[in-house]
Amino acid sequence: MGRNEHKAREIRAFGKRHHIRTLSVPDRALGDECAADSAVEVLVAFAQDHIPGLMRFAGMQQELGEILGCQVRIKTAQDLSRYYRQQHLDSFDSEEELFAKELRGPWKYFL
Repeated sequence: MGRNEHKAREIRAFGKRHHIRTLSVPDRALGDECAADSAVEVLVAFAQDHIPGLMRFAGMQQELGEILGCQVRIKTAQDLSRYYRQQHLDSFDSEEELFAKELRGPWKYFL
């Protein structure tokens, strides 16, 4: 099994453990381009009855950063700017589809 496949399996397990419905990671985070001194933004949608608190959220960022090998900033639809979020929400049937479409650059989708 290759390194990327191993990371993908760990990411899926991470998502299930934390009740994440949808998780998208930039392709560069799965390869060798993600260095310890770099950061990536990961888009997630949590199960409605499992929204994490601030401390758990911070722990999740650290845990995912260890899996990917770089700093991680977890983002949700609510974290996107109002203009950017509305522009994308208007073009999709539901908020969930926001995370199923490419927002910026190549992404790998999990869960």
